[in-house]
Amino acid sequence: MTAVDVARKYVGVKSDDPRVLKWLSDVGIDRYDSWCAAFVYACFKEAYGSKNPIPKTASALNVYGKSAPAKRVQDPQAGYVYVIYRGNGHGHVGVVESIEPGDAGDVVVTEISGNSTAGAVARHRWSLATARASGIHEGKLMAFLVEP
Repeated sequence: MTAVDVARKYVGVKSDDPRVLKWLSDVGIDRYDSWCAAFVYACFKEAYGSKNPIPKTASALNVYGKSAPAKRVQDPQAGYVYVIYRGNGHGHVGVVESIEPGDAGDVVVTEISGNSTAGAVARHRWSLATARASGIHEGKLMAFLVEP
């Protein structure tokens, strides 16, 4: 089972679900807080166990900051983690579920992330060209992190 398979199982889980507090607890947070990075950590932990390559953190920007520069790429693939910078020390992360060709050579990214639409695990589709030009999820696309 991959991290994408795990993420798919949780689409629809809302902030008030006890699993969210468990995911936060697993990264050392004992209260309700932003949980997108905890969700990504949980997906990779469930998929890879002790070989989880995602930093044990509740911070989306730490997921990026603690990743090896060689793992940061600009072209997405299924299973990669994407990182968005929202300013003022805030960010967002999720798992790329799939990519497909878009219009005029563009790529359409389908991703799953926690603490997104209405505070739930949700699936989103977006244009890579638009994400690079004007941002997504109220932030600037920083990079994709290669799945191990």
